[in-house]
Amino acid sequence: MLSRTSIKAILLMAAGIASLVTMDATVKLLVTGNIHPIQILAYRSVLISLVLLIFFKIRGQASSLWPHRWRLQIVRALVGFIAPCTFFMSLKFLAQADATVIFFSAPLIITVSSVIFLKERFGLHRWVAVIAGFIGVVVALNPEVGGIFGAEKFNGYLLALTGSVAYAALFLLGRYLSKTESTPSLVMSYNAGVGIIAFALLPWFWAPMDTQQFLVLTLLATLAVIGHFCITAAFASAEASLLSPIEYSALFWAIFYDWLLWQHAPNTQTLLGGSIVIVAGLYFFYRERLVGK
Repeated sequence: MLSRTSIKAILLMAAGIASLVTMDATVKLLVTGNIHPIQILAYRSVLISLVLLIFFKIRGQASSLWPHRWRLQIVRALVGFIAPCTFFMSLKFLAQADATVIFFSAPLIITVSSVIFLKERFGLHRWVAVIAGFIGVVVALNPEVGGIFGAEKFNGYLLALTGSVAYAALFLLGRYLSKTESTPSLVMSYNAGVGIIAFALLPWFWAPMDTQQFLVLTLLATLAVIGHFCITAAFASAEASLLSPIEYSALFWAIFYDWLLWQHAPNTQTLLGGSIVIVAGLYFFYRERLVGK
């Protein structure tokens, strides 16, 4: 039976995922309105960095934000910039549910990369789950004429897959750096680095915004802060193996926003592929808990 602390962590995780998928929906509203993701990232990163700085300053822990390994932190910021930028760009070409299913391949890529680069070991059951997950992603891609080979969809899928690979690299670099860097330092360096890169590129991608777009952008940044704080608080209270499966609730929120904002229903391929990925992921996390015990 779950403890009260675990239930609270699950609710926080669910709220965090809902906030971040709602953020993605607002991103799609902006990118389809010709606001470039770089402009979005510049504004979002500055707000998050300021909130982090004020929060830790009030708590007297501002020194924990200071990184020690600058070069690797810079590399991580570059990779971290690519991850959200390409995913946000994919939302211009894909339904949110389609992009979300493709992005679900990130944990699978992380697993394979952990074996290659971090020398971690996984048993047969978890490898089967990983392979099944990749099959689910391929099914969701729908590689038929008029599917992946349509120009716009091809661009969207390629961007979403690029975002997945970049996110996996970001995660692995974070795990490697966590041996010497604090979690606040990793979060602050990532957001500050993404903001600096986005601002450096902003003159080439700036587009004037009306009041409505500016309000949506402010809502987006607020949702990002809420989502990340909820997820951070959740992981501070419960095991990752308990919370990680909740990430798959993102697909249901994405389908809801596709229907609410764009009157788009997912096709059979997306639902089937997404279901395979989710079942494979849940089985993987089940084996993680089993092996952990």
